[in-house]
Amino acid sequence: MANSQQLTLENVRVIFPNFGGRVTDHNKLGSREFSARLDPEVGAELAAQGWNVKFPAEDQPHGKIFLPVTLSNGPTVQPWIKIVLVNNGQGTIVQPDDVEQLAMLDNVTPGARANLILNPYHWTVGSNSGIKAYVKKLYIYLDDIDPELAPHMEEFERDILRHIWKSLNAILTTYNNDSQNTWEDNLEARAI
Repeated sequence: MANSQQLTLENVRVIFPNFGGRVTDHNKLGSREFSARLDPEVGAELAAQGWNVKFPAEDQPHGKIFLPVTLSNGPTVQPWIKIVLVNNGQGTIVQPDDVEQLAMLDNVTPGARANLILNPYHWTVGSNSGIKAYVKKLYIYLDDIDPELAPHMEEFERDILRHIWKSLNAILTTYNNDSQNTWEDNLEARAI
């Protein structure tokens, strides 16, 4: 699982995504990050190695065990980081400098299965130390989402379908009102 240089995690779930870099009380710099949900055995092993694994409080025994993962400290993602979205066996590379693509991941990745290759950053502050996880490669499987971890996915999908329907309706209305243009002309003019 781990060597001295990198950590590979397979079949984990994406939780708490903030690929868009939203500034929050816990994210003042606009860092891009997410967490990888872990099985208890894997979480315990990684914590024993020094990774910054988070465990639920004692009064929440059924809470999530996860590893916070950083894509970037601040808004700029390094160009060597590879992010691939996989859907039905087809991969699409997300451009690390495309802020809209990164922000879109916040809506489509909660609960998605992921495979990660992580670079470690060994840190020490006073008497505390640990290993922070940074993405080197991230493969997100959009065709394998745990619905319990993605409660808003149905709403997001409905919003996408609603947007497509409105756009098509507007194109068809324009086409019907303007018989000189073809529907392809209207589609290009609207640039969906």
